Amino acid sequence: MHIYLTPTANFGHAKAFLLREMLSKAAQAQHQIVDSAEAADLIVVFGNALPNNAGFNGKKVFLAKIDEHFNAPENLLDTAIQQAQDYVPLAESAVVSNGKMKNIVAVTACPTGVAHTFMSAEAIETYAKQQGWQVKVETRGQVGASAVQNVGAYGVEAGDHIEAVETIDTETGENRLFSHAECHYAYRSSIFKHECQRRYVVTHVLYRLSLTFHPVLTHTAVVRILENSGLSPDTADAAALRHAVVEVRRAKLPDPHEVGSAGSFFMNPIVSETQAQQLLSTHPEMPHYPASNGVKVPAGWLIEQCGWKGRTLGRAGVHPMQALVLINLGQATGSEVVQLATAIQNDVKQCFDIALHPEVLYIH
Repeated sequence: MHIYLTPTANFGHAKAFLLREMLSKAAQAQHQIVDSAEAADLIVVFGNALPNNAGFNGKKVFLAKIDEHFNAPENLLDTAIQQAQDYVPLAESAVVSNGKMKNIVAVTACPTGVAHTFMSAEAIETYAKQQGWQVKVETRGQVGASAVQNVGAYGVEAGDHIEAVETIDTETGENRLFSHAECHYAYRSSIFKHECQRRYVVTHVLYRLSLTFHPVLTHTAVVRILENSGLSPDTADAAALRHAVVEVRRAKLPDPHEVGSAGSFFMNPIVSETQAQQLLSTHPEMPHYPASNGVKVPAGWLIEQCGWKGRTLGRAGVHPMQALVLINLGQATGSEVVQLATAIQNDVKQCFDIALHPEVLYIH
């Protein structure tokens, strides 16, 4: 049987992508997934309500609600084949406002982008349906710039777990879904930060997470806090590890309630093996770590060696506990922060012949 899989407008392309992947594997033995409704014998729609689509006329359709089928996709195709019905076009809504159809766009969000976001969306959709209104609900979490910056710390990067990124193309207005491979993730880098900078707006990020906790224990300060708490790093649970990370950050980073911060401003540079050996011959105490394409040197150490730790330039300065962090001493402008960053870059280049690159993007 030829089956066409399609999401409703507010379903989310990232979730649809994951379902397609799972259903395509489940269909390989007996069915074929096709790319259009016209070529299909059966249309499976992901969402809470069937769309009004003339292309579905004369087709068998099945509405797959995510809460009922996401955890058992292997059973979905059999259920769809058994319960599919002939498509019936939806009647035009008679509810109008001032002679026009009432169309509503709603946005829901919560700090973690999980339960309350979708609970609120469903409540809005249910009420709008009862009133006969057309509504499009956009669900928004707060993943921030993780998919653009490939943020990371303590041995883990966001790109390690990102399966796909859903975007809007600002040039065409169309949705585009980037697979993990298409995102070109590298150290603090992605296609969104370089080749496609400012073209795509990230709307959803799909993460693939393990159901089993696997701690990454490569950061010595985190391990030390666990051991000082009487815990074995090998058996510590996620809550204990999170507590240790928070303690490390609290000890070195400014309290955002007290001091404005531009965060960890520079990327840790990666130098060649040859340059690393030359630097170690004159600075044997220099911390360094193996990298896939050379040797990674902590930017904070380089900045501190140049005497910038705790120094100020105008109303911007370098944090006295962590030289990688630039802070706002009060009413500093973006230009003053850039001026400070440039002065630091120049000194590091002169002292070590290493070019520091900011993690942030300057918007002019």
